[in-house]
Parts: sequence; structure tokens; C-alpha cells
Amino acid sequence: MKTELQIETAINSIEVGFSDYYENMVEYYQLHRSSNLTHTDFCNRTNRATSPLTCAKEAIFYTVAYSWQHYQTMQNFLSGIDVISDIADKIRVIDYGCGQGTATIAYLEHLVAHNVATESEFEVHLIEPSSVALNIAQNLIEKLADIYGLKLSIHIHQQLLDRTIYIKDSDCNETVHLLSNILDIEGVQNSIPTISSSIKEIAGKNFLFATSPCYPNSWKGNNIFEKNISFSDSIIQRNRALNTNMYSIINNCWDKRYSKSSQLYAYWDNNEVDFESIDLAA
Repeated sequence: MKTELQIETAINSIEVGFSDYYENMVEYYQLHRSSNLTHTDFCNRTNRATSPLTCAKEAIFYTVAYSWQHYQTMQNFLSGIDVISDIADKIRVIDYGCGQGTATIAYLEHLVAHNVATESEFEVHLIEPSSVALNIAQNLIEKLADIYGLKLSIHIHQQLLDRTIYIKDSDCNETVHLLSNILDIEGVQNSIPTISSSIKEIAGKNFLFATSPCYPNSWKGNNIFEKNISFSDSIIQRNRALNTNMYSIINNCWDKRYSKSSQLYAYWDNNEVDFESIDLAA
């Protein structure tokens, strides 16, 4: 119960943005290290963060150990692609394997920072097998939307990424596809062909942003995706370095972390597509 209460307290502590939540969680972890998970405990319980989170303790560890780096990596990626010019009135955001919603939060805060977020309405779809992570993601995004004055609806899809979900048609004329730190996972890679065959039918402008740690398996996932989205008007793959000031669980201190991420960007425009509904494989 104490860990669940801490997550709620950290969400309620947000005044400016996601950084407030992260710093609150780090402070809690530092003060209660003995009652929280170690790096070894977490890796053993979650198969090195590739299995769905099952409890609040795992969620807290993941937030403290990884979320700020993932957030900064996605923000850094978005800063190199123009997604703010001629922004659509209504935008669908689909976050595949969303975890605690970090990629969606990074995208929304990117738009907030460029003073365009309130020009649009957002239809957010969170796809994730962990009910623990989904609940945190929903609460975080709703809290931030309230702070920023965003018009936003959230649609929850609790499932693995190898199943088909049904998304009703809406008047969104732009869709942003987000994949954060999942393309190195074999199960996700096996789902890519089905995902790709569905997303190419989504009407309007489509942007795809995928970030992963710079592992060989990440590039394998990127390459499978690139092969399956040959319909895209633009595909870019690259490595990018990032220096992030974040808390180190192993060293128990804040330090500057240098890391590389693999990044996959794609764009396509299906303005001629006319449909009543979308069968979205995810």
C-alpha cells in the first residue's frame, strides 16, 4: 500500500511537468532504498525490463532507473523532426507498449514547449499488457493535460502487442505512432508485419517515431520495420548520442550519463483513404 500511495503522491506533486514526477520518485527511492528493489531484483523479476510490470515496486524502480532517459531520448528525437508546423486540429496518438506513458508525455510536452499543444485535440491510445503501468500512464497523462490545459481523451488497450485491437473511426486527420524501447524485444519484432499492414491504411498524415537503446537487437527491429513500411514517403534510421543528467541507482547519486539510441522515423500521407473503422494490429 505504501508504494501505491507514493505513486499517487508523486503524480499529485506535479506542478510544472514530468520532471516533477521523476524527481519526486527519485527522492522517495533514495530515502527508502532498503524497502525497494535493487537492480538485480528488478532484472530477475522482469527479465531485464522486457516482461510486463506486475506491482508498484517494479513500477517505481522502472521510473527511477529508466524513465528520465527514455523521456529525454524521445524529446531529443522529436526535436530533429518538424511535427509542429501546420499542426492538425485533431491528432490521434498511438503508444505501442506504452509502459507508464513516457513516450506520449514526451510528445505532448514537446508540443507544449513550442506553444502549439493547445491548438489541437488529442485522442490517445495506450497499448500495454501491464495494468499497473497502464493505470500510472493514464493518471500521469490526465494530470499533465489538466496542468497544460490540453483537450485530450485516453483509450486503454490492455493487451500484448501480438493481438489486434479495434479503433473506431474519428475525425483525427493526423496520427502519431510512438514506440519507445520495445523494438529490441523479439515478441514485438514478430508483431511488426501485422502492425505495418494495418497502420498503412490510417487516413491522413502519419508520423512514426521509434527509439531504442543502441543494441544489435534494436537495429534488427528497426530493419524489420523499415522493410515492412516500404509504403512510407520517408524513412530515416540513425544513431544519436545523448548526455542526460539523471539519477544512478547503482551509484546512488545524480550524474551525467552518456548513451546512444537507435532511432527510426517514418512519414506517410493517406489523405485519399476513406474508412469507417480501423483494425489496428498491435
